[in-house]
Amino acid sequence: MLYEVMAKFGPSDEERWSDYIWWRGLHHLTRFDSVDSILRPSLFVPKTDQDWQHCVSADFKIGLITDVSFATSILSRYEDAEIVGVELEVDQSQIPGLHCVGYDIIDGYCDVSLLTNWGTDEEGRLRCHQSNGLLDDLGRALAIRDTLRVKFSHDSHAKNCSVWAIYRIGTEQSD
Repeated sequence: MLYEVMAKFGPSDEERWSDYIWWRGLHHLTRFDSVDSILRPSLFVPKTDQDWQHCVSADFKIGLITDVSFATSILSRYEDAEIVGVELEVDQSQIPGLHCVGYDIIDGYCDVSLLTNWGTDEEGRLRCHQSNGLLDDLGRALAIRDTLRVKFSHDSHAKNCSVWAIYRIGTEQSD
């Protein structure tokens, strides 16, 4: 598992939350566990040698931290943030671990959730989430991913999208 220190986003964001809910038409959301970094930016940017020793040194993934203890030390720098656990590019053979809150479909840039922040309803995009913005069934998530890759193969966000398992870490588990 990898870890991301992200800004929180949800109903406590009041106007920003209500504007998002209205714009997307997702009135059933009660919290936001998606790792869409436009709505919940990653706060970790590696700068020091120690930072680089604890991050994923790959395109579009440097905000991902390899060690939960290091992620906790980064979290202490921020007031309105949380640690999110992620398993990248999950497939049917994986069994979700404890505290898995669902599955997100993330674009090929490891940035945008195709479930919560991509396209419009008029374009026939997705509107199929739990009340936290994620999918609860891995098979369904994989099927949607495969459909997106074919149906929108010309779109740089969809053609390399992948399914990520999302976990609540630390004190966020009890929310």
